Amino acid sequence: MALPACPTLRNRAAPPAPQDWGERGAGTWHLLIGGALLLALGAALLSISPSGPPAVASPEEGIWTTYANGDDVQALAVEGDVVRAGTKAGGLVRWNAADGTYAQFLHPQDGLLCNDVRDVTIDDEGRVWLATCRGLSVLSAEGVISTTYTTANSGLPSDDVTAVDIDSAGTVWLGTNGGGVASF
Repeated sequence: MALPACPTLRNRAAPPAPQDWGERGAGTWHLLIGGALLLALGAALLSISPSGPPAVASPEEGIWTTYANGDDVQALAVEGDVVRAGTKAGGLVRWNAADGTYAQFLHPQDGLLCNDVRDVTIDDEGRVWLATCRGLSVLSAEGVISTTYTTANSGLPSDDVTAVDIDSAGTVWLGTNGGGVASF
């Protein structure tokens, strides 16, 4: 199942010129069920459908759909039609491609520890775990920052969290800068 195009989120801006395309590194990507590709390229979040012609040098108009511009996307988590993007300076951005809704979670007004969200994962209870430059933030299934973990309030070895994942047993695994790998 490919992420559907949403007219309210769709940005038909011209793709980068072919000479610029090779200079843009893919920060992160996610292969969706059905073979569609969701790709974060610096300041853009794009999708391409396997039913379209392949994009070799540059994404041709009509093949790629741009969902957002503006922030350096560092991490993606996809759950159904909902895409969550961790950005370098814009916090967490959540798009629902099915109904066109958009939400952004920022520091400090929304309780996010830092606007530099390096990794995103979702647990079986629908909570969204966010690796940030100042610790670990947890967004509840209801959409509020419900818990934060730092060196001051937990056994976190470093506030500079670079990666987060959850294994099949529900153990949360963290990668940190200066503190190694931790779990709880």
